[in-house]
Amino acid sequence: MSAKLPLHVLIVEDQLEMRKIVLTILQTMDFERTTEARDGREAIQLLRRAADPADTNMPPVDLIIADWMMPRVSGVKLLQTIRADADIGPMPFMMLTSRNDSEAVQEAIENGVDDYIVKPFTISLFTTKLEALLKKYFPEHTIGAKPSS
Repeated sequence: MSAKLPLHVLIVEDQLEMRKIVLTILQTMDFERTTEARDGREAIQLLRRAADPADTNMPPVDLIIADWMMPRVSGVKLLQTIRADADIGPMPFMMLTSRNDSEAVQEAIENGVDDYIVKPFTISLFTTKLEALLKKYFPEHTIGAKPSS
């Protein structure tokens, strides 16, 4: 049995069904810790807690997977907030959205998104893109990487 990936992923999605799909994929990929937020506002609160060394109940977040269109605070606004707040970031950010127009893609890129997946997506596409992010930002924790001795 392989070791769990010692990374904390924050899933930000207003639709419960989609949150559960992403959570299931992450569990299949053996991520050690996941936290869920229903929208960008809740995510910002969780990220501020995670960045606070005094809060021992919320470990630092390593990676964010967020929906674009959510109530209160959108995925793009969340991304902008993270990129502007040195206490929270930087961290890899994957955007999930039903928007596939070139303006949306350009806006996400301009705001510093690391990757972008249009819904609906296949498990294969999701895991391939996530594995690429892991390889780029956490090469020591890439799926299938050999443990160092």
